[in-house]
Amino acid sequence: MNKYPLIFFILYSFTSFANEKDFTPPYKNKLIYQGEKGLIDFEIVDFNNDQISDIVIINYFLHTIDWLEGTPQGTYITHNITTLFESPSKFLVEDFTGDGKKDIIVSGANGLYVFIQENIYNFKRKKISESTVDCWGMKAVDIDRDNDLDLVTISQKNNTLMWHKNSDGDFQNILISDTLTKVYSLDLIDANQDNNIDLIVSSKKMDNVIIYLNDELSFTPHTLCSNTFSGTTKAIDMNQDGYTDIVCSPTRQSNFHIHYNLGDFSFRTDTILLEKEHLFVDINSLDIDENGMIDLCVNDFTSNRTALFLQNENQKFTYDTLYDYQNSHVTKLSIVDFDSDEDLDIILCNVFDGTIVLLENRRHHVINYIEIVYKVYKFISNNLFLVLILLIIIIGFLFYKQNKISHFFIQNNKLINSLQQKVNHQELINYRQGQAIQEIQKSNDFSLPTNGNLDHFLSELKELNPKINDIAVEYKLSKTEYRLLVFIKSGLNNYDLAELLSVSTNTIYVQRQRLKTKLKLESTKALNDFIKNL
Repeated sequence: MNKYPLIFFILYSFTSFANEKDFTPPYKNKLIYQGEKGLIDFEIVDFNNDQISDIVIINYFLHTIDWLEGTPQGTYITHNITTLFESPSKFLVEDFTGDGKKDIIVSGANGLYVFIQENIYNFKRKKISESTVDCWGMKAVDIDRDNDLDLVTISQKNNTLMWHKNSDGDFQNILISDTLTKVYSLDLIDANQDNNIDLIVSSKKMDNVIIYLNDELSFTPHTLCSNTFSGTTKAIDMNQDGYTDIVCSPTRQSNFHIHYNLGDFSFRTDTILLEKEHLFVDINSLDIDENGMIDLCVNDFTSNRTALFLQNENQKFTYDTLYDYQNSHVTKLSIVDFDSDEDLDIILCNVFDGTIVLLENRRHHVINYIEIVYKVYKFISNNLFLVLILLIIIIGFLFYKQNKISHFFIQNNKLINSLQQKVNHQELINYRQGQAIQEIQKSNDFSLPTNGNLDHFLSELKELNPKINDIAVEYKLSKTEYRLLVFIKSGLNNYDLAELLSVSTNTIYVQRQRLKTKLKLESTKALNDFIKNL
């Protein structure tokens, strides 16, 4: 049996397993807004069409609606739309009048209202329904296909499902159902592929997940999932087969369900087991690990976590905590390319600390140089005294280093000049020595002990290298020994000396031994080193 295919399969399986387990979500937490306690909902939208993301927020405790205008520096300018809307719970930002401007629909204790944008900073408040209060779910969709965005709402207080038919900014309120219980979750789907918008509703106080099938603007309820008490239900094409599936999250069970749409209003249900019970208040979808499969990103109100369910090729899911917000509660999760770098970021709002947090996707991160420059400017402005002190220290250090370098160059130049003088002096000595030896060789008269070329050479050597003369005096060298010392210093070996002086090499050897003894040295090497260092 060939063992190599088996080995390859084992290695491939191990690599696949390791890659799946070692995946780390490429997100970095970043606080983008610090508001007041009660910030319950937000929308990311280019409100003034300047190609910069703005944020619209509602505060449940302060009864306010604010528009945070984004700037190129990554900061926000706050514009208040109203401070007189009691306990706003949910809102939408869309163009409901068809004039190209963003309008705002808000639900709260006052009822349901639209704030129509007249110009960039002014809004006209208009009532839709006083009785439709405390809507925790609303969707904008053109149900009747008349090119006006309609509105669908669920009211937790009135237990109603309403269709608000829009006609150029005027709304007609149409009741779909008033038999719901504390309904919280609403989503849109074409459940039976008839090109009509159907509705999905659920609640943690309601036994069933219900689909309202739209049959020529008449809605009929059908139970999708029984005894689930689903906190949130979401329409998502989980297996990317062109049919929209439904994810529901039972609050009294340790699991969630995926109802795979098989077409013709037929569903197959898969149950994904969890470790403990949960309360999902948001479910969103994205391919976070880029494996071509749809993953789920959820807010769990029970554990105070934003969690990931990563889907593999076998439609199985692995759990991973993305963000742990501990003592706060995230009431809204939005997935959008916030920084325009072609990957999806995740944005959360915490109701109890009033913050909006960006989980920035760093997989294809693009550096915002304008934001960096602005942050440097803000830091310098806020710490001007410290910056001045730091600048003085840097200038003082550079001045000190400059003086030290200048001193080093001066000393170095002095050393170089001194060495150059010594080199020139030594070259002169070598030149004079060589010249004297050549003159001696030409005369071929070595019997002149006190005059002639040799005496002239020895006389000049006393001036050029006084140390040799000092050695001769200190050790009482004879003229022959002194002459031998000079010749050895000139670089002549025994053969050169024998030829120059017309004597045998043995004679030179004997003279070197006598010179070594006279200088009180122990070896020939010691003699050579001694003369070399003169």
